[in-house]
Amino acid sequence: SSNPTTFEEAMKTIAELPRILKEKGENAVPIKVWLTPLKTLGYGGAELVKDISVDSLRRIEDTLEALKEMKERCNDSLDEVVVKHFPQIKHYLQNFQKLCSDKISDFQRTLKRVLPSIREGRADESSLNNVFDDLDKSPYNLGNLSKCLDYIEREINIITSFLGRMEGIKIVQNKSELDRAVLATGVNHAFCFVFTGLKNADLNLDAMANEDPWYYLDDTLDHMKKVTDFFMDLYRAYKNSTQLCFLVAAIQHQNYKGATIYQYKEGRMITDNFSKPKIRDPRTIKKRSHFLWNTANNYLTLSEDNKKATCGTWQTYPDHPQRFDGHTQVLCKQPLTGRHYWEVEWSAGYMPSDVRIAVAYKEIGRKGRMNDLELGCNKISWYFGVDKSESFVRMVFSLTRLGRVGVYLDWPAGTLSFYDASSNSDKLVHLYTFETKFSESVYPGFYIYYPSNYVFLKISLI
Repeated sequence: SSNPTTFEEAMKTIAELPRILKEKGENAVPIKVWLTPLKTLGYGGAELVKDISVDSLRRIEDTLEALKEMKERCNDSLDEVVVKHFPQIKHYLQNFQKLCSDKISDFQRTLKRVLPSIREGRADESSLNNVFDDLDKSPYNLGNLSKCLDYIEREINIITSFLGRMEGIKIVQNKSELDRAVLATGVNHAFCFVFTGLKNADLNLDAMANEDPWYYLDDTLDHMKKVTDFFMDLYRAYKNSTQLCFLVAAIQHQNYKGATIYQYKEGRMITDNFSKPKIRDPRTIKKRSHFLWNTANNYLTLSEDNKKATCGTWQTYPDHPQRFDGHTQVLCKQPLTGRHYWEVEWSAGYMPSDVRIAVAYKEIGRKGRMNDLELGCNKISWYFGVDKSESFVRMVFSLTRLGRVGVYLDWPAGTLSFYDASSNSDKLVHLYTFETKFSESVYPGFYIYYPSNYVFLKISLI
C-alpha cells in the first residue's frame, strides 16, 4: 500500500500496523512511529510558526454560522404558501439566498488565503481583523443582511394575515394574469384587491436601511384593514353573482400606501382606487353607477338571472315560509346595511300604484292579504310609488314618465333616496328622500300588480 500523506492517514496506518505485520509473518510491532513534516518531503505544506487566537477562531465560526443560519431562514421562507403566490417575494428571497451563498464562499476563500499566511508567520493576525473590518463596512454586512431578512419575514407575515381574511378569492400573479381574468367571458365587473408595497427583486440594502417599510407603519396597516373590510363587504354581497369577479394581486403603486382596490367594467379599468362613496346629502347627488333576489309570489315570474320579475299567470314554486302568498311582492335575498345604490327599470302600470320599489325589514309578514302586509303600508317598509287610497303617503306625483329609477340607501344616515335615472347620460334627478332611523338590515323589494307589469334590476353597485 502507499505511504500515508496526511496526519489522519498516518494515525490510521499506526492503528492498522499489528494487522499488516501479522499478515506478513512478523511477530513484533514497533513501539515508536515517526511522522515527517510534509514540507521536508516537498509537499509545500505550511509550517506552523504561530497559532490563531481562540477569539479570532470563535469570530470566524460565529460569522459562518450567522451566514448559514440566514440562508436556512431564507429556505424556510421560500416554503411559505404566500411566497408561491407572489413572484416578487419569491425572486427577492432567491436573490437573498444566492447572496448568502456567495458571501459564505467569498469568506471561506479569504480565510483559505489569510490563515496559512498567519500560521507560517508571513502575516500578522491583524490581517484577519482587516478581513472582518471589510466585511463590516460592506453594505452586505451581517447586520444589514439580518435586518433585510427580518423585513422580508415581517412582510410575509403581514401579507399572510390579510390573505387569511380573503380566503377563497383568486390570487393573480402578474398583470397579464389579471388582464385575462377581467377580460374573461361573462365578467362584467371585476374588483381586485392590490398590495401596492411589494418591491422588485433587487437587493438594495442601503436604501432599505434609510426607509420605513410599509409593513411597519401603523397608519398604513390601519388603512389596509379598512380597505380589506370594504373589499370583503363587496365580496360577501356579490360572491354568488356570475357577472362579478373578485381577485387579489400585488402591483407596486406609489400613490397608494399598502393597498388599494382596482375596479374594472367590461375589461376596462374604471378606477385604481375604488372606495366607499363619501357621505353627502342624497338630495345633491347628480350622477349614477348591480344585485340579487330571493322570495317571490306565485304570480311573479323571475327571469334574466333573477333580475327581472313579471306579473302574470300562476307559477308553481316550492312552499316556503318566507314566500308572499297574498300580495304580488318579492324581496331580494341580500340584507343591506351601509351605503348602496341600485337602479330599476319598470313598466308604467295600469294604475300608478301597480308597480312599487321598496325596502323592508325581514320581519314583514308573508302570509295573507291584509293591507298592512303590502310593501310601504306599515312601519317596517318604505316604497316609492303612489298609494291608491292615499291612506299611506309615500309619493304624491305622477310616475308615468319615469322609465328607470335610481335608489340610494344610506343606512347609517337613515336615508332612502329615489332618483330619476331615465336619462341616457350620467345625469340623476333627485325625486324624494325618506328620513328615518333604521334599526336592522333592510331588503330591497318590489310590488308588481296586473299582468305584464314588471321590474328589472338593471344596475346595482355598493
